[in-house]
Amino acid sequence: MRKVILFIALSLDGYIADKNGGVDWIHGHSEDSNNPDIYSEFIKDIDTVLMGWNTYHQVRTELSPNKWVYEDLQSYVFTHRQETSTDNIHFTAEQPAELVKQLKQQSGKNIWICGGASLVQQLAQQNLIDEYYLTIVPTLLGQGIRLFNTLPNPINLQLLETKSYNGFTELRYQQKAEITIRKFKASDLDQVMEIWLNCNIEAHPFVKQQYWREHFQEVQKALLQSDVFVAESGDQLVGFAGLQENYLAGIFIKKEFRSQGIGSQLLTAIQQNRASLTLHVYVRNESAYHFYQQHGLKVIKKQIDETGNEEYMMQWNKNSTQPK
Repeated sequence: MRKVILFIALSLDGYIADKNGGVDWIHGHSEDSNNPDIYSEFIKDIDTVLMGWNTYHQVRTELSPNKWVYEDLQSYVFTHRQETSTDNIHFTAEQPAELVKQLKQQSGKNIWICGGASLVQQLAQQNLIDEYYLTIVPTLLGQGIRLFNTLPNPINLQLLETKSYNGFTELRYQQKAEITIRKFKASDLDQVMEIWLNCNIEAHPFVKQQYWREHFQEVQKALLQSDVFVAESGDQLVGFAGLQENYLAGIFIKKEFRSQGIGSQLLTAIQQNRASLTLHVYVRNESAYHFYQQHGLKVIKKQIDETGNEEYMMQWNKNSTQPK
């Protein structure tokens, strides 16, 4: 599913424009021309941009009066003014939340909210912003147009990345997913196998991809005969863990949902229903090894598997070891 991303710069005290609506301060005080070009990297994964009328008018009249800077994107401008749409600029009076829900269901790249404050606040209030990509400018405006206003409920965010340069700080967050752990259903099989294949390829670059593809059918058949727990966020399956009696075949989490505690939730659910567990993990897959170690599993043997790579056999016993 497409992501909705707020990509915007704001002052240290939370304003996106000064009291006159100006943004001259947004470049900070540095004369260094070697600032990273974060926009060019960001826009590669975007094909749709959303904005309010004030943002559109400012781009048209002040920032780029001679050329529409988003000509390669589909632009949606929220306004009640009677303006004529073009092939790539759509003026709409539709409720932002309703349009965003429609756009997210369509195929395509990600959706960028570039302004203004009213649009951001409406979408934030309905939890429709998946990522917050904020550049903090080293300026205190004291007054102006504030990015965030009141929210009906707190929004929990997960920090993904921080960068600093020439006084600027980039902060990238994503909404912390609300996760449900449940038992596997046959209708989950295609999603589970896609996660299995992608995760193995990503986590094991030292193993030829063909190895996983050759074992795809075998694993698919085994899953239907195994005890499988899946992790779900809304209507999206984001991870799973497979068991054959007390043997844990693995825990697999979609890339964009990692580092959110989902693997821990799955393993905890399994440990509550087992007296002991064993598993194999590649020595070179250090992050997975440390994850299992932190949850009470201990190395009992080291061996070479059929791919020629070293792996640990790890074991957990409820009576002797408790998860950390």
